[in-house]
Amino acid sequence: AREPVSLVMVTSADVLWIEVLEDQLLRREQLQLIAAMARAVRGTKVHCAHQQFDWPPAHQSALSNAKGGMADMLKGFIQRLIRDHATQQIVLMGTCDCLPDTGLSMLEVPSSVSMLRDGSLKQQAWDVLKPLRARA
Repeated sequence: AREPVSLVMVTSADVLWIEVLEDQLLRREQLQLIAAMARAVRGTKVHCAHQQFDWPPAHQSALSNAKGGMADMLKGFIQRLIRDHATQQIVLMGTCDCLPDTGLSMLEVPSSVSMLRDGSLKQQAWDVLKPLRARA
């Protein structure tokens, strides 16, 4: 059996931010940091909304046994977000070995948790994110 996994996905304009949550907990500071990065990239008026994807699903045990399991569920979940928000760009914060291929370009930055622990990582993230701003 795989470890339980929780992902937070934040949509902001055409960017989808994804991070694996350590200990399955989403902290307010993480959302604030992601929102700040989203505004830096897409302007101060960008609307951010977040959803959490938990595996195994706590309340739907039948899904846990679904054929294809988590990979298919996660892919469907992400594809729905991409479709609903006309996502063009994915930003993966930290590592995630379960992310399906969406065909979209993906930038990788440190996790929000690690940036909150070590502020110097924010510069590293910004170096990666800067080109996004130029296109906006």
